[in-house]
Amino acid sequence: MSKKPKDRLAAKNEYPDSDADESYVDLENREGEVRLNPGDYKSRMRPGLAYNELEMYDLAIVEFEEAGRLRPKDSMPLGMLARVFHAMGYPEKSVELLKDAIRLNPESAIFRTMLGRCLEENGQIDKDIAQFKEAAKLAPDAPAPHAELAETYEAQGMAVEAREEKEIADRLLKDMEKESRRETGKRMSDEIEAMFRRRMTD
Repeated sequence: MSKKPKDRLAAKNEYPDSDADESYVDLENREGEVRLNPGDYKSRMRPGLAYNELEMYDLAIVEFEEAGRLRPKDSMPLGMLARVFHAMGYPEKSVELLKDAIRLNPESAIFRTMLGRCLEENGQIDKDIAQFKEAAKLAPDAPAPHAELAETYEAQGMAVEAREEKEIADRLLKDMEKESRRETGKRMSDEIEAMFRRRMTD
């Protein structure tokens, strides 16, 4: 079933990536979880995520499908299956899975953004624009839907619309970076204060 991976979705992954070497170490533990708890949802999702990261797609599919059977109302296994099939070169299958995921979780901006990307690859420009716009409404602070709209508009020769969306995406990205720096600074301040207090009481 293998095809040469297409990684547009992976390249814009909303989920954190890990170092490949760490994944191999982690995978051994994850596979042990499955042997011990084959009917546990998380014990199936975790190795699936590791297999996906390592591009062991056939094995990832098995785990995500089993996780979906264990929690049929959970949208995450469907979303991850969509990501896997897209990486394997089956965007049409990804579209079907993402539509099912959105039926379960209509408020997910991530799934709508992913669906828009797949629709764009299939040449369904009007539908992909609609998904990106809906994602932007659902997650007004997220830059990704606006960045996708900018790319789509630019490809269609809609320079004004592309520029507007790019400006929004850039502004939102800067806001996210500022917030991240503030959170990092606060954590450092809290750690320094805690260390100071420990020293004062020693």
